[in-house]
Amino acid sequence: MGKVGIRGLVGVVLVVLGGVTALAHYPIVETSEGVVAVERPVTFLISSGHPFMNDRVDAPKIGLVGVYPPDRRLRKLNKLVVAAVTSQGTKAYRLTHTPKFSGDWIYSFHCGETLERPQRRVSDYVKVILHVRHETGAQVGWRRVVGDPLEIVPMTRPYLIPTGSVFRGKVLFNSKSGARDFESRPMLDGVVEAESYSPDGRPGHSYLPANRLGVTTDRNGVFAITLPTAGWWMITVATDGGPGEQGLSKVSQRRAALWVQVG
Repeated sequence: MGKVGIRGLVGVVLVVLGGVTALAHYPIVETSEGVVAVERPVTFLISSGHPFMNDRVDAPKIGLVGVYPPDRRLRKLNKLVVAAVTSQGTKAYRLTHTPKFSGDWIYSFHCGETLERPQRRVSDYVKVILHVRHETGAQVGWRRVVGDPLEIVPMTRPYLIPTGSVFRGKVLFNSKSGARDFESRPMLDGVVEAESYSPDGRPGHSYLPANRLGVTTDRNGVFAITLPTAGWWMITVATDGGPGEQGLSKVSQRRAALWVQVG
C-alpha cells in the first residue's frame, strides 16, 4: 500500500437547507499498509471528514471495534483504542493491533451515529480487509460475511486489484437470529458509490461527480463498478439512497463502507 495508507473516507452528500449547503461527513480510516507480514503491528487512525475536500471534523464517539481473523470469531479491540488528534487538530481515535498468523483479517469499525442537517441521523459500519502474507500466497477470509446491520461483501479480492479492473460486491442487510447467528437478505436497487482519495492535495474547484462513481444493486444485491485509477477507493452504500436523496428522513439510517486497494 506504500506511504499513502487507507483513507477511510467517502463521498460528499449535499443537503440544501434554507440556501445553506451542508456536507455529509464520513468515517475516515487510515493505515500505513494493506498487505503486511505476520506479527507486524498495524496502526489505524479513525477520524471524520470528506475525501473529496481532504478535510476533517471531530469524530463521533466510536462504537464497537473488532477484527475477524481467518476462520475465527470476532475479537473485540476496544481496549486497544485510544484518543488521538489528526494533523488538522480534530478529535480522532487510534488502534494498534498485531495479526499473529497469515490470511485475511477483517477489521470492523462501528463509527457511531452522526447528525446531518436538517434531521438525518446515520450510523456507519466500516470494513478494512488486511492481507497478512503467507509463503504460499494464501488468501483466506476476504469473502466472509461478518454480520454488520448493513454490509458490503466483496466478490472481487479487495486488495492489490489491477488498475482499471471491474470490482464486484454484494450489499446485505443482516439481522440477528440467535446469540451468534444472523440472517442475511440482499439490498435491492441500492445506490453504491465509489470515491477515490488523493492524499497530495485538495481538489478544490473540481466537480465532485467527476471524482465519484455510482451504480445500483440488482435483485440479488450485487453490483459491479470499474475502478480506473490506482490508490485506495472507498465503496459506500446507505439505506436512504444516493446524493440528492438523503437528508429528510426522521428515521435513523445505516451506511456501510468497504475500502479496497487498486494497483
